[in-house]
Amino acid sequence: MVKILKNSKIEKFIVFLIIFISAYNYVLPVDVFALNLNTSITFPFWAKKIEIIHGVFIHEALFLSYLVGLFLFSSPSKFLQDHNANNYATIIFGLCCLGIASTLINFQPIFDIFEACRIGILAMLFLSYVYWAKKFGATFLLRSFLLGIVFSTSINLYFSYIIMWNKVGIFPVLLGQNGPGGTLGFIIGIAAWLFLIRKTRVDGWIAIITTIIACFALMTSFSKLGLLMGFFGIIAWIAIIINEVFSRRKVQSSITIISIVVLFIFFLINSKKGLEIIESAKIVYYQKFGAEDEGIISINGSDEERVSYYYGVSEILFRNPMFGVGYSGFIGAILETNTFKRTGYFTEDLSPQSSNPHNAFLYYISANGIPGLLITILLFYRFSRMLLFGLKKYGKIGYVVWILISVATIIHANTLPTLFNTDIFYFSAAIACTQH
Repeated sequence: MVKILKNSKIEKFIVFLIIFISAYNYVLPVDVFALNLNTSITFPFWAKKIEIIHGVFIHEALFLSYLVGLFLFSSPSKFLQDHNANNYATIIFGLCCLGIASTLINFQPIFDIFEACRIGILAMLFLSYVYWAKKFGATFLLRSFLLGIVFSTSINLYFSYIIMWNKVGIFPVLLGQNGPGGTLGFIIGIAAWLFLIRKTRVDGWIAIITTIIACFALMTSFSKLGLLMGFFGIIAWIAIIINEVFSRRKVQSSITIISIVVLFIFFLINSKKGLEIIESAKIVYYQKFGAEDEGIISINGSDEERVSYYYGVSEILFRNPMFGVGYSGFIGAILETNTFKRTGYFTEDLSPQSSNPHNAFLYYISANGIPGLLITILLFYRFSRMLLFGLKKYGKIGYVVWILISVATIIHANTLPTLFNTDIFYFSAAIACTQH
């Protein structure tokens, strides 16, 4: 173990595996049985999240093993040399401690303790990301993460075509909606970020390939807010390319992208398959952003339901201001609100472990009360601030990319409850922290 930790190449490979597998898990296909599909197809082990023991996946086990080796045979203090990173990790640990306190005060199941402790692990992972970015380079970490996304997205698309459980036009609907869709929408902006700070041609090509695959998969994900996040990511790409062409900075890569786009547009308007793609894209657009009767699959009032959560969680906060109701207390609390009794909006199952308000801020407000609200706002504010300091050195285009990634992050937080308890957010925060 001592030799491994002292061998930079081996350590770099371990770091790559941790980051790659972590990203790989984000867009893997949702189990066909969870979608109640009538098919005999089962996914091979490499198309599933590999769980070592309950709640601990292979990349987390590998990271924890890395930490144990570090504490036993090396100096963990090297992870604590960045003052900004230490402060941010302290805030993450605060959310962890708050979750434990809320669980104990509300007499929630021990499962909630484990969920809170997971946030503590994410704090350590954040510090590790910062250390690795400084040692191996931020672009190395971004490449590793985007490669994981590319592989898992390709696998999801493959099985989506094989199973074809539903389709819109000629597009198969992705095996998984808001989870994979939210990640894909967010990752387009991250890929643009890598393209902006790229050091080599490999960085640029990985960013381009990731964006192409993510855009296509996102179109089939049927995630409205994922599409919105992707839109802001595409705007970031356009702004970067325009800036590079006019500033004559690394023009070759930008000309390559423009050529690819022109050829693709030519294919779309001059081939039968291209016209079918355009019509399918129109169907997706009208279904998600047009009138309900213009689509193929009903929206089922999802927008109204998301709005109703704001009112319902406000009632929960008013009744439980200091420590909330805990992670598993949401379902019982929301069903007792006047909002639910009046509107009846709630399509989640009744499991305490899976029910949530589809919003990261609302999730921690209901779980942890006012302190949860303050900590999550502080986490986002500090992330956005670090991102700004890291990008402003690129001039006006840096400010543009900062705004677009920040907006996409806000949309992500208002789409899924997982922004603050999964590592995609802290990974991005760590990269931002090292770009000052």
